[in-house]
Amino acid sequence: MVRFKNRYLVLELQYEDNKTDPSVSSRDLQSQLKDAVRTIHGDFGLACVMRSLAVKYWNVQTGIAVVRCNRSHYQTLWSSVTFIKAMKHRSCAFKTLKVAGTIRTCQKFLIKYNREVLHTMLRECKTPAEQRQVQEIIDRTRSLGLPTR
Repeated sequence: MVRFKNRYLVLELQYEDNKTDPSVSSRDLQSQLKDAVRTIHGDFGLACVMRSLAVKYWNVQTGIAVVRCNRSHYQTLWSSVTFIKAMKHRSCAFKTLKVAGTIRTCQKFLIKYNREVLHTMLRECKTPAEQRQVQEIIDRTRSLGLPTR
């Protein structure tokens, strides 16, 4: 018996106005992905991708998703993602942060990516109160025993 080999795409949803939309669910995201594949690659492309398409992780606050698809057709999904221009009638763009072979690799990448985002936020803080707040969050992530930079 041969196992199915997958690829995982780490995607970031960025709205034009830089605000999040808590009403977007993983089901909405998966539906939008299916529509994009069907539009760009037709029914054949959709059939190839649908076999293993799944949104494994969706964070509404950060707009980050981990999407699984078949290894032999991940490029079909990847190329279609770039053509998604709106979610729930709001202008947006998807940014592919990483393509990986396992979920564990995605998790390690996301820990590192989020830590870098926090350090960027710390440098851009304007007031000491903001700096303290971001520094507390960074300290909390260190106390969890997560790998450092």
